[in-house]
Amino acid sequence: MEMTTVDVKEEFVQSVLDSLHRDRRLGEAISLAHGKCESAAGVIDLIFPLITQRLRIDYILMLSIENNPRVLLQFLRLVESRLVQNDSWTVASVEASLRSAVGSLNLGWDRAQRLLKCCILFSDSPLEIVRSIMCLGKQETSLRLRSAAENIELSHLIS
Repeated sequence: MEMTTVDVKEEFVQSVLDSLHRDRRLGEAISLAHGKCESAAGVIDLIFPLITQRLRIDYILMLSIENNPRVLLQFLRLVESRLVQNDSWTVASVEASLRSAVGSLNLGWDRAQRLLKCCILFSDSPLEIVRSIMCLGKQETSLRLRSAAENIELSHLIS
């Protein structure tokens, strides 16, 4: 039997869905969007940061939340360090690591969550930051935090 273009596309779509499902990222990401979207169409936009590896960090929003790049850089590095050292990687331990970093710098929990959302979820997203970090995993979360910190540092050296 000859394969058609439609068959190849369907096979590709199914393999991508199977891969995302097997890694549990798709179902977990969709469940985080429950109650946060008015329509199913909005779910994809909302969960995009959880299923992509393409970074779109919102530096402008981050710097509007915390206008001191040194404090921001210190915060991002401290959070990344605490999360990397977190061996148990549970919702409670991740939240404790985040709150510990926030407490060290007196940023306030709400403000810190907004900053984290800028580099983890690429916007001031309605998704919960701790559950989103859990969904992404330690490695991807660390990569996003390090990337944001490096870019903040580079932009500050240039200006």
